[in-house]
Amino acid sequence: MIVLAITGVMLLSVIALISGKQNKTEFQQGINDVQTQLQQTAREVAIGYYPGLAKCSVVGSSLSFQGSDQSGQGTNNNCVFLGKIVQFGLLANGTAASVGGSTNEQYAAYTLAGCQFKQCLTNTSSPVSTSFADAKPMVVEQSSAVVAAHNFPTSVTSWHTLENGLSTVSMTYTCDATLDPNCPGTGSHPTRAFGFLQSFGTYGCNGGLCSGAQHANLYGINVSDSADSDLKKDDVLWTIDTNATTLVQAQKVTVCLRSGTTNQSGLLTIGANTSSVSLKIFDGGSCGA
Repeated sequence: MIVLAITGVMLLSVIALISGKQNKTEFQQGINDVQTQLQQTAREVAIGYYPGLAKCSVVGSSLSFQGSDQSGQGTNNNCVFLGKIVQFGLLANGTAASVGGSTNEQYAAYTLAGCQFKQCLTNTSSPVSTSFADAKPMVVEQSSAVVAAHNFPTSVTSWHTLENGLSTVSMTYTCDATLDPNCPGTGSHPTRAFGFLQSFGTYGCNGGLCSGAQHANLYGINVSDSADSDLKKDDVLWTIDTNATTLVQAQKVTVCLRSGTTNQSGLLTIGANTSSVSLKIFDGGSCGA
């Protein structure tokens, strides 16, 4: 009987060891998938490619989206596609997930569009937009609560599930007020969304628009909610659509994700040039905080 008992304990120990290793492997795979997807989103914005693009046109002083344009190009009908907003902490229906504790949590990448010409004027002799205030940015996929008059196609938004029990713990961005006056100050600022957004052209070269290649910049979304507030999809969309100053050029964005099966967490860090997304694994569920 003693031999059987010892054998049973050893068997349970082996099973626990194998299960623990499998959970750690699944955690690593899940967070690597997020890292890869963020890098792909950044690359698509950098080259101006928007798969599943909506047909965009200026109607009055605003934008209208109808159907889809499969060309994937960055401008059409006096509109310019500015980049993508990535939001974590969502459930499939767009409501907020509970912080650090939801299963089947998702994150979404929304396409952001704006007016090609300043203040949505359609006269092609008008100056082109050189700021978000000029472009009057709008998230292409929106609910009827935001702009009831438009038919916004849902196919433009990319939804992704956090696999293997991952959940969002926190997100922050840092900024520099000398580079962007909308920066709320020094230190890290909580958020639930950030953007990979194209740069604008600048005026002042021989009386016209300066030449030079555009590039993608990193932006934080300056929302009034605290770090762990429940931000629904429409909270972020409404914030951007009603006040472009909430888009703050960021020096860094961090996303902390927690494992649901191991005592681990992973910190994804995106640099200002958006070309790299680094990953650091921590013991414990708060990314070393």
